Amino acid sequence: MNYFEENSISIRNVNFRANKTEDGSYTYTNVYEIKLPHDMRYIDVVEGISSGENITKVQLINLG
Repeated sequence: MNYFEENSISIRNVNFRANKTEDGSYTYTNVYEIKLPHDMRYIDVVEGISSGENITKVQLINLG
């Protein structure tokens, strides 16, 4: 089970990008449009996701 499922977060849309680095490895970027449960704050999501071992950056984009 992943973080979103464990915390009852609905994913509305995903934007996925892969960038090839000079050494031939890839850096992946995922942008999620989510809907949080009423009792969850965005800061809780940022802290929860950023605790993952392969996560290097978490950013909140609030569109309104």
